[in-house]
Amino acid sequence: MKKIEPSVQPEFFSTQVSEARRFFLDLGPRHTTDLAVVCGGCEQSDPHYKIHRTTFPYFCLEYVAGGHGTLVLDGRSYTLQPGVVFTYGPGVEHSIIPDEGHSLLKYFVDFIGRKAGSLLKDYGLAPGTIREAASTGTLVENFNELIAAGLSASRHAPRLCALQLECLLIRCADIQMPYGASELRAYYTYQRCLKHLEEHGLELRTAQDLATACHVNAAYMCRLFQRFNHASPYHHMMRLRMRAAAQRLIDSNQLIKEVAGELGFDDPYHFSRAFKKHFGVSPDQFVKLGRRS
Repeated sequence: MKKIEPSVQPEFFSTQVSEARRFFLDLGPRHTTDLAVVCGGCEQSDPHYKIHRTTFPYFCLEYVAGGHGTLVLDGRSYTLQPGVVFTYGPGVEHSIIPDEGHSLLKYFVDFIGRKAGSLLKDYGLAPGTIREAASTGTLVENFNELIAAGLSASRHAPRLCALQLECLLIRCADIQMPYGASELRAYYTYQRCLKHLEEHGLELRTAQDLATACHVNAAYMCRLFQRFNHASPYHHMMRLRMRAAAQRLIDSNQLIKEVAGELGFDDPYHFSRAFKKHFGVSPDQFVKLGRRS
């Protein structure tokens, strides 16, 4: 990282850092903008680092990559440690304080726009949310790509940053898990069931088959999928089968009814309806389009 001099940074950038790699773009984008990154970066706190704000003009996503500390969001206190992701924004009071003798290494991105708040909610990261990342390396990669775009001299940097931000939010949604040890057992059970489904989905026919294979109660498993995946196990299972069906229709000369039978559909008409619902075209149309291309 490189040191950022106070004279070239926005006033809300903390000066209580030992190292930083930060960028800023337009601090006042147009109100009609759907999504715009204002600034972002990576910073290592110094021994005097302390943030306390009663509000903030932008939406912010932060990720702790190293160190330990305390976070207070709207009056509730949380432990900061590597892997923690949290958000705040207008009207969300927050404090960030490293533990004595510790330095926090944090990535952050501040953004604004008409769709900014709804995007955070859609991805389970509404302002005032704290989560833990199941996989930390991928978030660092996404943040570094965002920072590289922000620091570039390209005239397309604002657009690149907005796209990188959306990728980052999607990545966070994919790998986030609830904050706190009490939630981990449920999350790991869900992950175990999801892994089995991804590996053996074409052999399964019902959610009960999956629950039996994973030695969990079917109703409990369905609740876990709704909680962490926002979709039922059967919906995920059907998505895998439709993907496999499309691949077989493209790669082989099999009849549609043969593919349907191999994937557990006794009724070809049921298969066709499910295929069209997923891809927007019937299997017949899909095959014709594939041959034409």
